[in-house]
Amino acid sequence: MFDYFSLVALFVTGMIGIASLFNRGRYFLKRYSRLIFLAAIVIIFSLGSYYGFRQYTAWLSDPLGKFLLPPYQDIGYFAFYSLTRFFAPYLVSFVFALLILWVAVAFNKKSDGIFFEKEEPYLAAISLFLVGHPGWLIYLIALILIYFILHTSYFILQRRTVRLPLYHLWVPTAFFVILINEYWFSGTHWWQLLSF
Repeated sequence: MFDYFSLVALFVTGMIGIASLFNRGRYFLKRYSRLIFLAAIVIIFSLGSYYGFRQYTAWLSDPLGKFLLPPYQDIGYFAFYSLTRFFAPYLVSFVFALLILWVAVAFNKKSDGIFFEKEEPYLAAISLFLVGHPGWLIYLIALILIYFILHTSYFILQRRTVRLPLYHLWVPTAFFVILINEYWFSGTHWWQLLSF
């Protein structure tokens, strides 16, 4: 079932998705997309720290669990456990979010901004970050498939190719990928193999 990480991700992507439908919302996103990206990072990693603290106190108060903490174990054991359990899925997606942000901003700058709106690279980065690992793999596959289906549909219906922006696909795709991951993929064998 949903954990707080998924609930935060769904809330943020849901609010951004709704905001992007309206002119005022798009204006807000244009001005504050960088701040929203930073806030999402701070919230997710703060939540990871909170879970880590709760795990520490739970083990400390448990008669057997206390043997997993200092002075019985090196603090590195708990740090590694917390890192892999609470931080690693978002650290991996954070690295790829920064990569897509850098590529999109650089590519847009080289082409005088014809490919992306000002806030669009941040919407892509927020989306990629919030789906976590291995959700970012599903997200990229879903985004490419949806974009390909839309392009093909337009070509069949209008008999010509049109330039379709990704603006309205970044965040809604992330929202639905998070839902699908929580309800379906997270219980599969291959998901467990890719997870930490």
